[in-house]
Amino acid sequence: MKKRNVAKWIAISVAITAAIAFAAGVAFELRAIKKLTVDIDNDEEPQADDLVVEAVEA
Repeated sequence: MKKRNVAKWIAISVAITAAIAFAAGVAFELRAIKKLTVDIDNDEEPQADDLVVEAVEA
């Protein structure tokens, strides 16, 4: 193989590896963000129908 072809294959393999690492990093960060934004409030919020009934009765 010529040096030019070897350099081309090395550059392509580095680019592919970088793209895969970037995608894996993004997926990892999105998963971490999802864990942080989980709704930890177990209290049920009032439904719109309940609020309308309360407003009419008042």
